[in-house]
Amino acid sequence: MDVALKIWRYNPQSGERELKRYEVDAPEWACLLDVLDIIKDRVDGTLAYRKSCRMMICGSCGMRMDGRSIVGCKERM
Repeated sequence: MDVALKIWRYNPQSGERELKRYEVDAPEWACLLDVLDIIKDRVDGTLAYRKSCRMMICGSCGMRMDGRSIVGCKERM
């Protein structure tokens, strides 16, 4: 499936943050953390985020999505 994410990125040259759009092809079963892994591996190796157990236990991949708090390994795309 085609997935488009907008991610806030920090620009060290300007000191400002910017909203960057990423479009990738992801499997139907993908969660948000899987899509972030695809972006980091195939599109932008500078993308940084936290993850650990991938079992919805530790909360390490907690983030904001569409104005709400979510756990990236649980949020299905």
